[in-house]
Amino acid sequence: MTLTDHQAQTPHQSLKQVLQNTSLCLEGIVVAIKTLEQEILLSHAQSKPCQATGAKLQSVDFVTQSLEETKRLLERIADDLPTGLSVDLDRVIAPIKLQKLRDQIVARPKQGYDIYNHSLEADVELF
Repeated sequence: MTLTDHQAQTPHQSLKQVLQNTSLCLEGIVVAIKTLEQEILLSHAQSKPCQATGAKLQSVDFVTQSLEETKRLLERIADDLPTGLSVDLDRVIAPIKLQKLRDQIVARPKQGYDIYNHSLEADVELF
């Protein structure tokens, strides 16, 4: 697994920035999960209600809340870190299997991770 040219030129990155970027990525994932949850709720409302769907929605809600808590935890850790700490990108970031996630953690995203913004021509990463 290789890093992009930008990442190869920057073998280390501020730990604070990596945590902040990861937090933004989690925010985007939470938005995507909430969108899916709303679609499930709408579908559920239009069909015959069943307990199994309700339990699955509770599981989705638990995942969403867990990701939101993890996001806030990373933000608090980033705010509490002393300056000057860095992350070795080859050891810490390069092993992440999803290239888009790796790139956004390193590239200082201005918005959360957008799981819907995939090129239709790009190959799907399987792992």
